[in-house]
Amino acid sequence: MDAAVRDDLTEALPTYAHVTFNRNDFGPGMNSISFRPDLFRLVDSDWQQACEGRLNVAPARFVCWAVLEHIATGIRFVAVNCHFTKVVADEHEQWRRDMWGRNLTVLRQVVAGFRIQGLPVLLGGDLNRQAWDIVGEGLIEPRYVEPPAGPTVDRIAVSKDVTVLDSRLGPQNGSDHFSVIARLTIP
Repeated sequence: MDAAVRDDLTEALPTYAHVTFNRNDFGPGMNSISFRPDLFRLVDSDWQQACEGRLNVAPARFVCWAVLEHIATGIRFVAVNCHFTKVVADEHEQWRRDMWGRNLTVLRQVVAGFRIQGLPVLLGGDLNRQAWDIVGEGLIEPRYVEPPAGPTVDRIAVSKDVTVLDSRLGPQNGSDHFSVIARLTIP
């Protein structure tokens, strides 16, 4: 983890531990997963490259994950984070569409691998597309209860064995995106 990113995360969320995936072309702190170490133990973490980058167009993209275990119960689940290529109308539009499709393919493969292991999956990320139900079969994208809103580029999705008690959009907190807040029950 980049020291500056770790310091920023620790300052913003002092009671959390942070898994930040980094490679030279990631960008600092991209796809961090934060958790409360008093409640959860990090079992494993890794990433898979979802697509190559293109200089002055878009960085390489990755699907990252952390297997966490609830300390009191021993229940394990997977937290997945991703940031898809943004598709914009320019001379690179077809390349961007192809990379967005690769992002989705890799995400679906990663999720399917954990589902085969029987692990519940919690996905959070920037999918860079405002449409519901794009992550694929086996994951549910909860609709926001408050405020009523359509899909945002940042969203969550959960495997079908996870119960979503409620979900809503939160503040922007230093970003041009709204946070997504959800209460969940993991089996």
